[in-house]
Amino acid sequence: MTSLRNSPSIRWMSIDSAGPEKEKRSGWLDWIERVGNRLPHPMTLFIAGTVLILVLSQVADVGNWSAEKTVMKPNAEGVKVRTVETVTATGLLAGDGAFWAIENMVKNFTEFIPLGVVLVGMLGIGVAERSGAIGALLKVCMLITPARLLTPSMILIGIMSSMALDAGYVVLPPIAAALYKSVGRSPL
Repeated sequence: MTSLRNSPSIRWMSIDSAGPEKEKRSGWLDWIERVGNRLPHPMTLFIAGTVLILVLSQVADVGNWSAEKTVMKPNAEGVKVRTVETVTATGLLAGDGAFWAIENMVKNFTEFIPLGVVLVGMLGIGVAERSGAIGALLKVCMLITPARLLTPSMILIGIMSSMALDAGYVVLPPIAAALYKSVGRSPL
């Protein structure tokens, strides 16, 4: 009786064999991926950036750094004229700087215009997602799509729905499978 291990028609690999070598890629997207994979966690980057700003503000304060900026201010007659203001650095680690940062925190957030737009947009998308409006909208978009444009529209709606938090990958696949089946195509 011959064992399968001794059979010439079957080649056995040892447990230690590594298999085919992983191909070394050298494209620029692969380089970006390798660099991105080496980055630390985003929270670590945020904390490091905060510490860097605190230290640099203190260095700028000790070094008496200043800058001039041109602003438009109304004069006594109410006409806006161009004036130059000097802005000096304040260390955020010293008592006055830390007090200023805490005192102006709300003002800094409220005067940063894009933050308000993003927060209101996220709030609206969150409400629409929880109420089911986004799922219904995806269904309507897919139902009015011609059969020959089903795949391109699926790709487009999938990309667009990724902006709506998790609605895209939760709601879209079952709807897409039903639509593919309804036009006689494989839902897989």
